[in-house]
Amino acid sequence: MDYLQNHIWCSDSNWGGGYDCRHLISLSMYKDHNLDDWYNIVDRNADYYEVEANIAFRNLTGMSMEPKTVINFKPEVLQWLDNNVKDRVDPECIKGWCVGSIAYRASTNFSMAVFFHRRNDALAFVKKFSKWGKPVHYCQYFSDVRKKLNLETLKYEEI
Repeated sequence: MDYLQNHIWCSDSNWGGGYDCRHLISLSMYKDHNLDDWYNIVDRNADYYEVEANIAFRNLTGMSMEPKTVINFKPEVLQWLDNNVKDRVDPECIKGWCVGSIAYRASTNFSMAVFFHRRNDALAFVKKFSKWGKPVHYCQYFSDVRKKLNLETLKYEEI
């Protein structure tokens, strides 16, 4: 898992609408250091989404196409987020975390991100669900900190 602190937003969150925050945890299926985490916490067939092209095809031909499978975190991961991430004081969205909506997540089946309002919640998520217990890539844009976890020593090295 990788950590980024910056001006971050999710354009279409699971809570409906945009979600502005400062902290992002991402993991990708195509990065070796993420594979164990990926298979442990991501459900590759969690949701289904009928893309507009499928609807247009059905309207044009009368034939139906299968809806696209969409990834999401496993239910126990989403439950952990609900139970352990504090809500924020914001009338726009009180939740302290979000993932993309089904339509947002339908754009890729190879990476997932969870957006956090607080740094401590983001790092607690990594500590709980990452094999390494720490983000492999750690970047704080505002203080110009960029580190990579040495997977043999489990110590950070400057990038």
